[in-house]
Amino acid sequence: MKEMLKQKIENWKNLPQPSSSASACLEYEELESSKLLPPQLLTSIKRQDLFSLFWEIEKMIEEEGVHISVIANQSSRAGNTMLHIAAMYERQDILEVICEHFPHLMKKQNIKGDTVVHIIGRNAGKKNVMMRSVIEWYERHLEDDEEDNKVWRMENIHGNTALHEAVMACNVEGVKMLYREDGGVTHLMNKEGKSALYLGVETGNYDIINVLMEAPFFNRRIHQGTSPLHAAIFARSSGEITKYSVSQPLVKSWLVDTVKEQAERGEFGEDPSK
Repeated sequence: MKEMLKQKIENWKNLPQPSSSASACLEYEELESSKLLPPQLLTSIKRQDLFSLFWEIEKMIEEEGVHISVIANQSSRAGNTMLHIAAMYERQDILEVICEHFPHLMKKQNIKGDTVVHIIGRNAGKKNVMMRSVIEWYERHLEDDEEDNKVWRMENIHGNTALHEAVMACNVEGVKMLYREDGGVTHLMNKEGKSALYLGVETGNYDIINVLMEAPFFNRRIHQGTSPLHAAIFARSSGEITKYSVSQPLVKSWLVDTVKEQAERGEFGEDPSK
């Protein structure tokens, strides 16, 4: 069924799109409703009913004259596309079909600013299989995106990247996969001024800290009280000794590297590490 749906989607994509004059005749309410994902499609995705999904899409195309590209870009009132919903309900087969044929949806944001990668990042378990699928399809179709425009660097309304979300969820495997794609995201700060590494210290997860502390620092001065070092000190002062203890290698590394950088800038006489 999955392969048949893939082939059918290719055929639908090759159909001519409706003329602009026809769409211009739509009333505003009709135009707005045409952007909403029909409830029957939502139900089919939630149930992972590929046959029902196939049948509903075919009916919209043949009976209502809606082009497949229009259907692909429809979303719920919360701004969730079919891809968002497939990720939320762990519908692997449907997610792969959508990523393959409509890769641009991997960068589509809902009203909270979440992409499919944010949704997958904040959930462990089966969703890490989905993370691998999204990464694979992204590299196939959107590899040429400029670095700052890559999906790994996209922020939601809280300023969180998918890596921030994965760290807060203690999704170790998700963190590892996202870090491999772009380790530089480690030090991007959200709207609270917290980086993924800072959040890693807050969670007290040694495995996450161990992964993220490999990322090089380019400008320690921008942290201004929200460095991973500050997080470790705060954990100790709050009596969270376990969190403080697991962050000790990071604290030592941060201090040594900071002293070296200050010495290189000539802020004091001689590099103490020599």
